[in-house]
Formats: sequence, structure tokens, C-alpha cells
Amino acid sequence: MTTEPETPPLSYEQLSELLQPLGILINPAELQGLLCGKFCGGAKPDETEWLLEAVEELDFTQAPDETVRNALTQVYRDTRAQLTGNGFALQPLLPKDEREITLRVQCLGQWCHGFLVGFGSAGHAGDTNLSDEAREALEDLAAIAQVELDDEESAREAENDYAEVVEYVRMAALSLFMEFGARALVDANVPGAEATQAPSEDEPPTLH
Repeated sequence: MTTEPETPPLSYEQLSELLQPLGILINPAELQGLLCGKFCGGAKPDETEWLLEAVEELDFTQAPDETVRNALTQVYRDTRAQLTGNGFALQPLLPKDEREITLRVQCLGQWCHGFLVGFGSAGHAGDTNLSDEAREALEDLAAIAQVELDDEESAREAENDYAEVVEYVRMAALSLFMEFGARALVDANVPGAEATQAPSEDEPPTLH
């Protein structure tokens, strides 16, 4: 018996190409960050709930067709599978490394902003009972969300630090997922959720 090959995760460029002509309100990176933040905060939206929220958040000027709806559903499935699978496979939906550094840094900041909104909407807005590790991770993500590049010199410096910052963001999100989100998805009978283990903690890198 043959099995169908798994669909590769949707890339930032593929999703952007589908969404941008429809006059969306937020960046695709921010949209996936929002979803990831929800999962990491312990929310358990199903595909239909996510699709409705994504359409509302994107605030299309034109109605999305079936292709767009399928893409948004794939983002849901990709993100959930990456969080609940083995090997800490979460990949923030960001432009390819071949794209200009200013765009990549901007999208990373937008991803972090979306994550914080999603995490807060999962019941942690103003939460005073967070662990020190969780609070530090959220503060770091908030700082990264504010990063801007103003000149060529800062762009050159950022190129050297970008990959390290992305990796820190990825591990910070996974750490928050282990603290708040993993049990929620196990309770929701998401396949593979019980296999996730806590990532190691590292000092946050800097992005000049």
C-alpha cells in the first residue's frame, strides 16, 4: 500500500502571494505568530474557529476564495503539527533568507507582536502568576517586536545576528508552549502532543 507524500509547510512567500492581492490588514508572519501564541498559551481553536478568526484579522477588502481558505487551514495544520511533533520543529513563518534583511527583521517583529496578542488572548493578558522564565521570554519577545532598522550600518549588523534571534524566538515560543500549551493539546487529543519535551533555555541574543 502506498501513502501520499506529506504536504510541505506553506512558505511565507506562498501565503503572501495569495493574501496580498486581497488587501489584507496584517502581515502573514503576524498571522501565524497570532495562531502560534494561541496554541502556546493553551487555547484550543479548531480549524473552523481559526478560519473565521483569520478572515476577521486579515480584514480582506475582497472575499477570500477556496484556495485562500485552504491555505489558511494549512497554516493551522502546519503550526499545530510543528508544535506537537518531535524535534522542536516550530518554524516561524518568515521570508526566506534570500530576501532583504530589513523585510526579514520587520516580519520577525510582526511575528512576535502577533504571538504576544495570541498568547494574551488565550487567557494570559495581564497574568500576574507567570513563572520568571515565562515572564522573561514574553519581555524578550516584546522587545524583539519593537526592533527597527534605520540605516545601512544597522542592517549589516542585523544580518549577522538575525539567525540567532530567530532561533531564540523559536525556542522561547516552544518553552512557553511547554509551560502552558502542551497539556491543553494533549487533553484535546491532538496526535503527537504528548511527545513534546521542554527545550533548553538560552540567553536571549541581541539584534542591533
